[in-house]
Amino acid sequence: MEWEDITEIHTYKIGAMTHIVTYAVVEHVSGHQLELRDDMQGWDTLVQAVASRMNQPVADTRSMISNQMVDGDPVVLYSSTDAY
Repeated sequence: MEWEDITEIHTYKIGAMTHIVTYAVVEHVSGHQLELRDDMQGWDTLVQAVASRMNQPVADTRSMISNQMVDGDPVVLYSSTDAY
């Protein structure tokens, strides 16, 4: 998937029975969405790619994700309207 085909990437957290699960949703120009969990292979690569694309330190991106509230509003990590 090319960056030009991504309209938004946002994350949200839900409280599961025994732990908190963080999801990232990658929205495609076609309207399709790809949902990833923080325990899936490639999570760290996604976080690093978003940080690089947004010209910010990876630690800042990780902080945005870790500081969001469980069952709260999604946090937009990337939006094509904000792209450089």
